[in-house]
Amino acid sequence: MRHWISNSIYLGIALISIMPTLFAQSSSTTETPLPKFMLLPWETPNIDDDSLRLSRSAQLEITQQLKKIFAPNAVTLNTTAPNVPVIESARQTLAPVYADQNANFSTPLAIIPLWTRVHNFDLFALVVIDSQHNTVKSVIHKMVPRTDTQKSLQTRNYRAFFGQAFTELSASLNLNALPTQNEDLAVAIRDQTSNTRSNEMDRTTLSTLILAQWSNEFLAINPYSSELLSTIHRFYGQQAFMRKANREIIVRVTYDKILHNTTLPVPMTLSARGIESVFGQTLPWIWSEPLIVDVNSDNTINLKLSNRLKSELTTERQSLSRSELPQIAKIRGAWAYVDKGRAWGLQMNDRLISQENPQQIKGHVVAYFGPELKLKSARGWPINEGAIIFIRKGQRDIRVGQTLAYDGLKVPTPWPPVAQVAPAAK
Repeated sequence: MRHWISNSIYLGIALISIMPTLFAQSSSTTETPLPKFMLLPWETPNIDDDSLRLSRSAQLEITQQLKKIFAPNAVTLNTTAPNVPVIESARQTLAPVYADQNANFSTPLAIIPLWTRVHNFDLFALVVIDSQHNTVKSVIHKMVPRTDTQKSLQTRNYRAFFGQAFTELSASLNLNALPTQNEDLAVAIRDQTSNTRSNEMDRTTLSTLILAQWSNEFLAINPYSSELLSTIHRFYGQQAFMRKANREIIVRVTYDKILHNTTLPVPMTLSARGIESVFGQTLPWIWSEPLIVDVNSDNTINLKLSNRLKSELTTERQSLSRSELPQIAKIRGAWAYVDKGRAWGLQMNDRLISQENPQQIKGHVVAYFGPELKLKSARGWPINEGAIIFIRKGQRDIRVGQTLAYDGLKVPTPWPPVAQVAPAAK
């Protein structure tokens, strides 16, 4: 089966925004594999300028420690030989990145050190991503009382304080034993917020941690350093895509009469709705539920929410499973409505044949449909993204529940004429 790319629109995170002004004109480029390991610059959302200035030397030392632990032979990316001629500003952009082309990992990995605030706590983390596809592999984190961080900055003991925290995190991280992830569903959470005080939860971090809880079941789109990753892809002449989301989750987190000095645990309300990736329409599921943010006894964040979101994503994963071929869910004359669509991999004019009777039933994709038709797959789940197949041979033999497979001889085909349009389902 062909590798597929979803066609979702993701407004919150620039997933494949190439920066052409950083690169000189080149008539041709040679694609080189990405480094097997990269160490990207720190992400510090919600951290005030004074704290960043005071901790600068600690951050630099920790970067060197992480490099020594995970890739001692890594060098700054701007010193490696690029495949695309770049101007000086691009080299400056790549200068903070350490890369090891020969690290012993099966897939290109990158680590992003993270420091953010969660009310009266600071959250330190190492975010591990698949740098080829921009998906989160793991988030190893630690919650530290904010008073301890402030004290370390005031007493100039921040180098030892930060160093101890990230030494513990790196000791807990085994890059050779990351979760094996299900690739049928990639999920991105877009936050919908109003004003955020400096002591409140960083919403991007919250979203990342929610998805990281299920990292062995879904692919979570990485929200950090997207512009930089795109630049790195260009630097290596990479034409491969960075993974887009099949489903976008719009999340709004609200506080009830929050005080300036709120301490954990903090009660919130999480409102969530799903967006299907082809037409951008809201999925049938939308709800609000309580969300409690607290700290576990092992100093990790505790996000107390129901299993509703996970359940909905599990259903979407089933609908996008590449281990299953499209199946007819509804018949309308010569048109068959199948339970797989563009997010699964079907493209316009793809030729399909009956898996049971390949010579008797043949058709091709002429249109797509979304949740507005309220169709249900014969397999049991609601169809939020499906395709319409014009059956040009064997119209009288098609039945609900039949499985269609790709016609290996012609995928796709330019036939039929553009004027051939499927009727609306009733």
